[in-house]
Amino acid sequence: MEITFKPSSLNYIYTGSQLSDQQVRIFYNLSDILENPHYRINVFYNQLENDWLKLIDNYNEEINEEINPGYLMNFTPRLNISPELPDGSYNAAISVVIGNKRTTGEFEIVNWGEMIVYLTVSAGHINFTVTPNVGFLHLQKNNSINPILKLSTEASSQIVLNGSNLLIANKNALPLYFSNSQEIEISTSSAARNLDFGIYSTNLNFKNSLNSLVGNVDVTLLVTNDNKLEVIADDLNWSIQIGLTTPSWKDIIVYDPDNNVEIFRPDWIEIVLVSTQNNVKFFTVRANESNLTSGKYNGEIKFISGSETKVLNVSFAISGAWDDSYQKIYHFTKDNELLKINRSSTDDSYVSIVELEMMITTYSMKGEKKTFNRVQEINFKDNVATFDVGKYIHRLIKTYTDGLNTRYVDVNKSTGIHPQYRFTEVYFNVKEMNFKDLTTIRSFVIPTQYYIYGRNPFTYLPKNKLMNDENDKFLTMQPFSTNLISKKGCFAFNFVQTEKSNLTLKQNGKFIQIPKFGNVPQSVNINIFGGVIYIKDIENVKVGDLFTLTYNGIEKNFIVIPDVENSMNIFYTNQWGLLDVLEFRGGFSNNANYTDVNSQSFENWTEIKNKLSTSKIQKLTLSTGKILEETQNVINEIRHSNKCWINHPKIGVIEMHAISSKLTLQDSEEYDIAMDVEFELKNQNDDQSIQF
Repeated sequence: MEITFKPSSLNYIYTGSQLSDQQVRIFYNLSDILENPHYRINVFYNQLENDWLKLIDNYNEEINEEINPGYLMNFTPRLNISPELPDGSYNAAISVVIGNKRTTGEFEIVNWGEMIVYLTVSAGHINFTVTPNVGFLHLQKNNSINPILKLSTEASSQIVLNGSNLLIANKNALPLYFSNSQEIEISTSSAARNLDFGIYSTNLNFKNSLNSLVGNVDVTLLVTNDNKLEVIADDLNWSIQIGLTTPSWKDIIVYDPDNNVEIFRPDWIEIVLVSTQNNVKFFTVRANESNLTSGKYNGEIKFISGSETKVLNVSFAISGAWDDSYQKIYHFTKDNELLKINRSSTDDSYVSIVELEMMITTYSMKGEKKTFNRVQEINFKDNVATFDVGKYIHRLIKTYTDGLNTRYVDVNKSTGIHPQYRFTEVYFNVKEMNFKDLTTIRSFVIPTQYYIYGRNPFTYLPKNKLMNDENDKFLTMQPFSTNLISKKGCFAFNFVQTEKSNLTLKQNGKFIQIPKFGNVPQSVNINIFGGVIYIKDIENVKVGDLFTLTYNGIEKNFIVIPDVENSMNIFYTNQWGLLDVLEFRGGFSNNANYTDVNSQSFENWTEIKNKLSTSKIQKLTLSTGKILEETQNVINEIRHSNKCWINHPKIGVIEMHAISSKLTLQDSEEYDIAMDVEFELKNQNDDQSIQF
């Protein structure tokens, strides 16, 4: 046992007042530095009474008893004494173990240590029990005999019983004082006979001589007039708008002394039996809009038991609105989601249309704000009007013609994470109008919806991966993919964050700190972030290393391969308008084509040519080198990108766009693939060509 503690033990005396905390320091006696240190700390109680001690870390949070990474340097024992802990002497052992956690998951213990905490309780705490801790009384007001609930108690000192004035104990008004074991009869007082028919909740509480609560009994009191069928119910009238509200569950309580009640209801009424207690049945009921159209529905619920019948009237009003399954944290513009608006009436004597007014606010990568106010008229088909809002928004966002901007440049300069752009916001004002005279039948507002340019990345999930579509997520068309990268390369990542989410990096299966990464930067109203990690910023990288970047369960994998002399990191904007990157390692060719514009004239029967101007087009052809088959999707995305560039160490940022690509190598035995991509460089200056 080589772990020691300072202090080596603790001794507490508790008399009812809160005791101050005392921090414990841990000292390890290790001969070697642990490869993958993990610790576990546990409390072992030396008597039946437990849970009177908590272990707290430096962040004032309770330490769990699981295997945790790192070294635990100090902790704080904190007393957690409840009134149920009797006076007496107690002790507990705090055990700490330290060791290595293997990649197989096995925990190899290297050192351990133990300290004792002593506790003396002298606070007037007693042993007390009461059974049952819930009770039921049925008072029939036309019956002179009061109902009785019997309680059994055990106590080591004096107890006082108190509670509602609706109850009495041992035929006397409360409070009741007693000690030792007691059989107590609880009944109803004269005040209870003044209650109306119904269900009432009451409570009995037990306290010790220090006025500390040591027990309680919840009592349900049913009050009826006779020993016949009785029904108590909430107001059973519902009114909803389809897509905006749903019918709520309501309570029905049935007292059936014969215990054979039958229930008859309309098809659109749901009734569920929740529980039964002493011939009392507790039901929950609601209207169900399934298979119903807009309109007003009325009906009855009948309860029949023997010769007794009780009837409850029910009604259900449905008015059409929009389908609230469209409500999400955010949408993607290319997901073909349809906003559905339900017609308010099935009356075919008139034709109605929808006027959908959209107040749209979009933000470019530069942070530029554009607002649009658009109105669409939509026809109903089978009483439903549909509109693809995302497709409409997608066309508007494409009107931006961003060049390279500060956010792109900041992201690709070095390792780091940066805010990108805000969601597009759409506020909807909906009118249903009579087509004949354009009078408004009804109008309502749909809550603001948020949109991201592009397709939901879950579209590309492998079939064996199932994830909650509402999760914050990587914006990548290669979830769970693997790419090849050299030490000169880097990998980009983009993600949506609406809540605090977990971004982690592993090297060969072990968690490592993301270089130059603290918390995800916060920016008002921005929930889309982008980042780049350069391999050169990670320590101790070797050829063959596997890096796994994980965000909310989605992985991107990168295998390190040997460096080549002419590798280039090609940055591009993906379908979400965000930066991504691919390292080209197969060499390049660079050429410039010149085109002259000439004029011709004739003088004295002689042809004269004049050069008016010369234009230059420079093209750069890059080879990917060996890539994995799934990386072909990246080449396809580069081909579709309207912004690509190189951050050249000598020349700076060179903007270009892909104009062609072709498969140059495919080996069926080795599964080797290589592709050439031809780029046209942005013409900065006709007087010179760019040399790489």
